[in-house]
Amino acid sequence: MENEAMKELETPVRLGVLVPSVNTIVEPDMYRLAPPGFSVHFSRLPVPSDQTTVENLLHLEDHLEESLQSLSHAKIKAVAFACTSGSFIKGPQWDRRLIERMEQIVSPATTTSDSVVSALEHLEITNFSLVTPYPDPINELMTSYFHAQGFHIVNLKSLGLPGSEELRSVPPDAIFDLAKSADTNVSEAILISCTDFRALAIVNALEESIHKPVITANQATFWKLMELSGKSIPVKGYGYLLSEQGMNRLRRKQGSK
Repeated sequence: MENEAMKELETPVRLGVLVPSVNTIVEPDMYRLAPPGFSVHFSRLPVPSDQTTVENLLHLEDHLEESLQSLSHAKIKAVAFACTSGSFIKGPQWDRRLIERMEQIVSPATTTSDSVVSALEHLEITNFSLVTPYPDPINELMTSYFHAQGFHIVNLKSLGLPGSEELRSVPPDAIFDLAKSADTNVSEAILISCTDFRALAIVNALEESIHKPVITANQATFWKLMELSGKSIPVKGYGYLLSEQGMNRLRRKQGSK
């Protein structure tokens, strides 16, 4: 019995992540976020180029099952489709359909957009400022996605960058300045979109500056993956959502169900 208990303690909670083939930020961010007792495993979704266009983003689904099937061999507890724009471009029903397709192979599953919505609901946020690196056509689709689910974007700041190479070259300090400029008196939080954007590093400093929650794509995705795995552990240094307070809030909600 003792050996069995030791074996259980030594077995990590394995989380799976599907990443666009051009993305180089998700993996290091997830490794930073994973606390002891968790491991994160990846598979890549091919895209024709690194240009942020609707056509390119739609191609992410072409190899969804194939990429997930190989990842499932790692016996993961939960999986995420880690591309914000790739999961909101055709609205909430498209996002839900991606999750349903994933759950035919690995269940439970989420997408980054679904994770962000869950995080906003968890923190009881309705009105927020949105920060993105996207060009205008993608920003318009993101705005429609959130409005369709009852959220209100009170301010939008965007860099309008055309592709992954440009957006991941933006230094964290510049993201901090852009996000701080997006804050308003009626903003309940700041949402910084895109999994290939180096926003994770500035979450704590920005929260300390504006005294409001800051949600980023990769932070919310990891938070949701832990929730789906059934084991949520506080992670210091990456914002209120993942903090002890934030996790206690989650446990109280789960206990009341």
